[in-house]
Amino acid sequence: MRAIWIIIPGQAFDKGKTRLAPVLDAQARRRFSRDSLAHVVRTARRVVPPRRIVVVSRAAEVLGLARRLGVRALRESGRGLNWAVSEASAFAARHGAMGTLVLHADLPALTVAEAAGLVMKIARHAGVVLAPDELGQGSNALGMRPSGKIRYRFGPGSFGKHRALTRQAHARLRIVRSPGLARDVDTPENYRQFSTLNK
Repeated sequence: MRAIWIIIPGQAFDKGKTRLAPVLDAQARRRFSRDSLAHVVRTARRVVPPRRIVVVSRAAEVLGLARRLGVRALRESGRGLNWAVSEASAFAARHGAMGTLVLHADLPALTVAEAAGLVMKIARHAGVVLAPDELGQGSNALGMRPSGKIRYRFGPGSFGKHRALTRQAHARLRIVRSPGLARDVDTPENYRQFSTLNK
């Protein structure tokens, strides 16, 4: 298989998931953020070698967890999510990556089959692979080969932005919709659905 690297951006555990405050207290939100990141990393480890997985973050606790899980930890410069994943993508390219897959850390239902399917699509065909959230607005996963084929535009409306950038680059686009990739957990309703499915 071609050298596809997985990039997982993460923020400090006490800074994320503030919208879950109605259903989780601060300590529970920290634990949920940490457990979600650990789940995504462990899932990625079952798909590609650990040396091809990069967790990028400003937070020492996130980087420390990455190292304990046996994957690469890259300290970002602190200019935002898109800059961070761009830094990680450039790092991967310098170390031999032919393509990259960005997986967000808040995908607690992500399966090995889903992650492996994305990597396989990138490895077999040049272009861009996108996995939208349930609303079809955000990009929960973005893969591309070659690395740097399009610019990262994560944030509100990123799914549409990434589609437009792919068209502008005249690149092949494949859209993947599956439950574990679509179900990020950002709202109390998301959390209730996740908890119900995992009882």
